[in-house]
Amino acid sequence: RGEGLPAAITSAIGVGPSRCHSDTDINPRTGQAWGVMEWVLDSEEPPDAPVQQHVDSLLLWLCRRPAAVRALADDFELLIQVGCHSEDRFVLHLTRDQTRMLGRLG
Repeated sequence: RGEGLPAAITSAIGVGPSRCHSDTDINPRTGQAWGVMEWVLDSEEPPDAPVQQHVDSLLLWLCRRPAAVRALADDFELLIQVGCHSEDRFVLHLTRDQTRMLGRLG
């Protein structure tokens, strides 16, 4: 998330988004501009796969271009969102600061 064009992220990490929008694109639900650029990469794992498999799938892509991801972290809000879309809805957000702290733990 941040300012700018989604194409900058695509170019930096070498993979296209699952979905994206710029800050000026219109949100079809509200009819208003989104106000923030978002670039999203889904794991593309089956919905019933273990959470670890979803996270591993995303990290596999991101670890192919670690320098690019680190550079993007200075200009964008990077977060990992893990969600279980079932009757007992569960979503976990790991913010940029949380992932940095996890990284320092090794």
